[in-house]
Amino acid sequence: MTYGTRQALLEPTQSSQGFDLIFIIGFIVILSIALMGKLIAWDWRTWFPGAEGQGSLIPSVRAAVYTFMSHLS
Repeated sequence: MTYGTRQALLEPTQSSQGFDLIFIIGFIVILSIALMGKLIAWDWRTWFPGAEGQGSLIPSVRAAVYTFMSHLS
């Protein structure tokens, strides 16, 4: 591999810079919502379908996996 080829692989392209920008903005938005919710003590478990205020997420995940697996067979 020549130096020019290696350098071309390491240079960011326009599409990768756009993806990075979208990723960073999305991360900041989600982090802001999470921090705001933590500060004012939002009950976020009721936001998800099927959560129904359960103390643990494990039973809901187990039910979702069993439902998904039944569709595969």
